[in-house]
Amino acid sequence: MQDLLTPELDPPQSRGRAPMPITRVQQWIACCLLFTTLEHVAAGQVLGAIWLDPARTGARIGLLVMSAVTTLLAVVGSRLILRAPWLSWWLLVTPVPPLLGAWLIFWR
Repeated sequence: MQDLLTPELDPPQSRGRAPMPITRVQQWIACCLLFTTLEHVAAGQVLGAIWLDPARTGARIGLLVMSAVTTLLAVVGSRLILRAPWLSWWLLVTPVPPLLGAWLIFWR
């Protein structure tokens, strides 16, 4: 009888699917790291635009545009890492950070 605290080394393959190849796992990890890192950069750009001097409207808008470009690079880069078509409905995520920032800056 196997100890309940130690996991099995060879779990049964009765789940109905084959294990994922290591290269696919590496692609998913790289994709998640790229997307998460670039989205944090985009969030930092939005926060920079929010905390910037209100008299510098042009600089605020510039940071919001930079956050849109950063989000676009995150989405397209993630799709390319996964070898999926880069043109997809995920591109609709691109304007979310700058629109949220613009709402917080100009319309709140």
